[in-house]
Amino acid sequence: MFGADFLEERGFYRYGSLRARAPVHVWIGRIDEPGDLKNGAIEPVVGCIVMSMREGMPILGHAPFLLSAMLSDPHEKIAPLPGAPIATFDMKYRDWRREWDAGNASAWEDGPAEVYYQAIGALLEGKQR
Repeated sequence: MFGADFLEERGFYRYGSLRARAPVHVWIGRIDEPGDLKNGAIEPVVGCIVMSMREGMPILGHAPFLLSAMLSDPHEKIAPLPGAPIATFDMKYRDWRREWDAGNASAWEDGPAEVYYQAIGALLEGKQR
């Protein structure tokens, strides 16, 4: 299982970054094994919600990561976070999965803290233009 047994579906984690990004909270909604995915997946894909530890920051409602990216950054299991937007995950996952199966989507190769930094940075930069 490529080490997927170290991460639990429906579990909450705090992720750091090897690049010294601010830590983030992650909720793992789903772990898809390569055999369950079309288009030549060679390792599991972990579907997550990524949240800043700072109040009021944007949330990545569905972010797919290669398992190797999830295991490469420092992380620890944490208690469930009240108010995490897990109710919308399944719909966003289905949208991504449809695109993945059609060959139009991919999974992140960087860890959650780095991806959050990149995505939110791009979002905030776009709002400033």
